[in-house]
Amino acid sequence: MIASTARSNDELDAMKAAVNGFSVASGNASRLVKAQLIDRTLVALEAAGHDVTAAWGGLDAEQLAARIEVASGAMSVMIGASDRLNIGFNAASSTALLAASNIAKWRAASIS
Repeated sequence: MIASTARSNDELDAMKAAVNGFSVASGNASRLVKAQLIDRTLVALEAAGHDVTAAWGGLDAEQLAARIEVASGAMSVMIGASDRLNIGFNAASSTALLAASNIAKWRAASIS
């Protein structure tokens, strides 16, 4: 799902290079899990030009997965609406991810 946010082959290659170059020198089990599940995902998104670390960097793995799932659903809704309204909307753009993140935050706040 993360790789689908790449807008070009160059961005996909940048994501691959960032993930392949990502390593954790040491740490306890909790740090290693965080690095693999969270930090690696954020590194891949940032390599493709998506500025999400500021918004999502403090989340734990479960929260990040939920945020990505909700953002993905929000993006699908926005894509469907833009198709019906004949609006050009790039679903993989940083703006789309930010908009989807804001919808996800609103949705999470309304559930709580």
